[in-house]
Amino acid sequence: MKTKIVFLAFSLLFCISTYAQKSDKSNPKSMGLKLEFIDHYSLYMNKRTFGKPNISALKKEDENDERNGLPPRFGYPLDANLNTTNSGVWKILSNGDRIWRLEIWCTGAISINLLYDKFWLPKGAKFHLYSRNRSQVIGGFSSANNRGTKQNPGKFTTGLLFSESIILELFEPLAVKDQSIISVDKVVYGYREINLKKMMTNEAGHGDSGPCQVNVNCSEGKNWQNEKKGVAMIIVDGMRSCSGSLINNSSNNRKPYFLTADHCIGSLDANGNTDASYYSFWWNYESSTCIQNSSDFVAKSTSGAKLIANNSATDFALFELIESPLESNIDVYFNGWNRTTNPTKGGVGIHHPNGDFKKIATHKMTPSPGQVYDSNTHWRVNWSQTTNGYSVTEEGSSGSPLFTNNKRIIGQLHGGSRKDCSDPANDPGEYGRFHVSWDGSSPQRRLKDWLDPLNTNKSYLDGIGAEPITFQNDLKIVCYDNSKVINLNNNYNQPVTWRVSYNVTVLSSNNSSIRVRAKYTNSMGNGWVKAILSNGKTLQDYFKVGGPPSSNKLKVITTGNGNYIFPGAWQELQAHGYDNIEWSFGASVMTRNSGSDSIMVYPISSGGGSISVRIRARNECGCSQWKYQYFTIYRRTSRGNFGIMH
Repeated sequence: MKTKIVFLAFSLLFCISTYAQKSDKSNPKSMGLKLEFIDHYSLYMNKRTFGKPNISALKKEDENDERNGLPPRFGYPLDANLNTTNSGVWKILSNGDRIWRLEIWCTGAISINLLYDKFWLPKGAKFHLYSRNRSQVIGGFSSANNRGTKQNPGKFTTGLLFSESIILELFEPLAVKDQSIISVDKVVYGYREINLKKMMTNEAGHGDSGPCQVNVNCSEGKNWQNEKKGVAMIIVDGMRSCSGSLINNSSNNRKPYFLTADHCIGSLDANGNTDASYYSFWWNYESSTCIQNSSDFVAKSTSGAKLIANNSATDFALFELIESPLESNIDVYFNGWNRTTNPTKGGVGIHHPNGDFKKIATHKMTPSPGQVYDSNTHWRVNWSQTTNGYSVTEEGSSGSPLFTNNKRIIGQLHGGSRKDCSDPANDPGEYGRFHVSWDGSSPQRRLKDWLDPLNTNKSYLDGIGAEPITFQNDLKIVCYDNSKVINLNNNYNQPVTWRVSYNVTVLSSNNSSIRVRAKYTNSMGNGWVKAILSNGKTLQDYFKVGGPPSSNKLKVITTGNGNYIFPGAWQELQAHGYDNIEWSFGASVMTRNSGSDSIMVYPISSGGGSISVRIRARNECGCSQWKYQYFTIYRRTSRGNFGIMH
């Protein structure tokens, strides 16, 4: 009884999910299998332990990083080299399926997160991570998360678990045995608290940012509810935090371009190492109220990006995200921009100071030339006190957007002073100028090639939301001799690649519709059409497909009399092959009670001869050809019996 009680407690805790990285949010396979008790000892005995790094030395490095303007660090990467062949334990289930688990123990760690140098899963496999006490679960990850191919698997990263011990679990069906590739390159030992821990463990507190900060959902953010959804916190290589924003382009196609600061990206360069597979992006990470210690947040993230442009002169970096937040149904906004050289008075900065909730800082001045950085390449603003505080930028705010009052980005944060909330009136923010970043020596050093792919030479562009692209019509059937148009709600003309089932022919297509017909004359079945969007998302619509019924399948029988009917009596004829039958007879027969597949007939003749029956079937694609059948009429003999007329 004690074992059952403990197992139930574990199961209840198991269902708690920490955040919505692109996954199916399923439970680990071991849940409910009592696997915890079957091989708990072997799991524990085969755990991999990582010792505590020199925290004092790390904090001294952090102080030096702060002086040099680097983003704040909360974790330290430790070499791991862990995979399914050199670590963990396998359990074979009764049907041949397998479960691999590995426990990682980081003594005294506040958090643990993992960087994978190789990650690839076959269809049917599932991968989860969870804290040892099962209070936090990440996953399940599947083949939908693959980067690269089985022969050349890509990198991957998973989010933070706030525990000093975590368990990795892979479920692999028998049909794909030994095909999964999971290789952990680095274990990131979390030695400084980041506010995500408080959110995921429901601890009170307002994080590590200063007490003057203003939550974005205070009254100051009332008019910025769209724009805030584009701003995200970045976890750089699993150990540092910055800020940045999704940004719109002239195609209005919701391509996931993300603007941040060049000093946030370490050794990456658009002309060299562009691989940001170890970056993760945390969306809508905010308190829903103005209260600093609100704990009603469910974190959502995506992972991976490619650097496509950067320039140290204005301190900008532009990523294209590997996983669009739209693929995970995250409500985001692609912010607009302005190339003005004379910005108007007033605006806001939206940012994540020190890895905290999303904040909003307000200014009421006309941006002036930079003083800390080049006056020709940077804007400078001083923040104003507002109803709920005197919000300023801090470490971790780097890369966050500066908006004009018309809600367009004119720069991204480079830095300022380190006075922060101790003297907010004298803590300015300096931003790399958007209009200077627009031009550069090559596409890898400027913004215009990416944000104006149509070469419109726009001076400004408004933002757009995550309006879904959907099928507009509920199509029931596609026929051979009558083409149908399937329409998409694609107001922003996002590029679409179409795919159709084998039994459908495409007559024409564009980014908003496709015209199709059935490929075969009369075969009926199921069909589909897929719209593959340029952001990788796939929409699929299903329907019936075919042509009119075939008369070859039609047949009429009597109720027990073969091809003979009696004169002077009502008898039933039944049609087989299809529903929705039409009947036709000559003048020598009366009918009544005609149904979709049967009819009552009365031969007018007293005996002898035959009658003809004509039937055809109808479906959504039309009618079959008429099918003829003949029935012989019995005649009465001299003894009063019926016989066959010869």
